[in-house]
Amino acid sequence: MECACPSQMTDQLRVEGGDIGGADPIWCHRCFCNLNIEDVPLSAPLKHELEIWIRQYGEWIDWKNDGIFPHGVELEDRFNQQGMQLTERVRAELADTYKVFYKLPLLRGDMQISNKARGGIAMETTVLMIRHAESPLLFGKERTRGISKKGKEDASAITTVLHSFNIDVIVSSPYTRAIQTIQGLADDHKLEIRIIESLREKQLKGAYQLPAEEIDEAIKKSFQDLDYCLEGGESSRNVLNRAMPEIIHLLEKYAGQTIVIGTHGNIMAIILHYFDTRYGYDFWKNTSKPDIYQCIFEGVQLNTVQRLNEENMFCEIFFKNV
Repeated sequence: MECACPSQMTDQLRVEGGDIGGADPIWCHRCFCNLNIEDVPLSAPLKHELEIWIRQYGEWIDWKNDGIFPHGVELEDRFNQQGMQLTERVRAELADTYKVFYKLPLLRGDMQISNKARGGIAMETTVLMIRHAESPLLFGKERTRGISKKGKEDASAITTVLHSFNIDVIVSSPYTRAIQTIQGLADDHKLEIRIIESLREKQLKGAYQLPAEEIDEAIKKSFQDLDYCLEGGESSRNVLNRAMPEIIHLLEKYAGQTIVIGTHGNIMAIILHYFDTRYGYDFWKNTSKPDIYQCIFEGVQLNTVQRLNEENMFCEIFFKNV
């Protein structure tokens, strides 16, 4: 398929439903050229479903009154869930030829509709995702196990590293190890930690033990298939369904501010995977305990992710979206 890339050909596609000007739902992920869906080697039924889906974009927006209709947020959530499902099907059909991504609309229905209607720019929001410090594994104590002596030392280092940051709000998973990791930071900034139950770590399995290599393989599969799960555990889709409404709400409520989230490795990677599918198993595997990631959002669109080290330097730049 021809596009505006220097080679005039692309190997990366993006499914996007955030345009109201009659664009097709398939774009080049490199040069952002809108592609004619008829040129995309997809099955006719899938093309038809994509065309029906994109026509539904914006049904939640009351353009006349510069707002949203009742239940507009639910309508948009449903639209994006359908978009993600369709993207998975596009990815399956084109797996041997193209990498395929899904892009959320820049602004959600219940956030600054006037900016979308008038071509404005969404506010830039900083999210500091802090993975918890070292915590001894205690079978059956997933919710209550705390951080180790080394974990407490590392948590203190986090407080020092982020002392100069202007932090506006701190939220956390309800699990003890996540709260303990950021408690010193909250005290330092004289902020309360708001506990959000739906941001708890993913439940990998039921009340039985498995070898580490089997758990590792299950996590890998869970990024390849969002509906995959071990017996008694949650799928990645289950996690997204409970966590993403809270994440989006935070981005909208505290737009333009800095948010700290006390979190865990698996759910953090799943959340980032929602915004950009390049974040997955390999990203999760390379995180540490503790870890700090600065995520820059424009509206609810993830732009950059950077890793913060002990010298208060952003030592790694991950994927940057333009």
